[in-house]
Amino acid sequence: MIAIINYGVGNLFSLESSFNAIGKNVKVTSDPEDLKKAERIILPGVGAFEDAAKKLKSSSKKLKEANRF
Repeated sequence: MIAIINYGVGNLFSLESSFNAIGKNVKVTSDPEDLKKAERIILPGVGAFEDAAKKLKSSSKKLKEANRF
């Protein structure tokens, strides 16, 4: 499974739809357990990186629990 990290920014629906269109098993998630199980992890890009970095930092506790970063 490919995990797309949901941290409150980015067009996750479009990204998820693109992977589904090419037959990939993908899940939009912020659950540390899903991130642990994922074969690949995608951190969606955004045009306003500073805002995204702030949101990511605020959710980093969950991400650290996943022991993947």
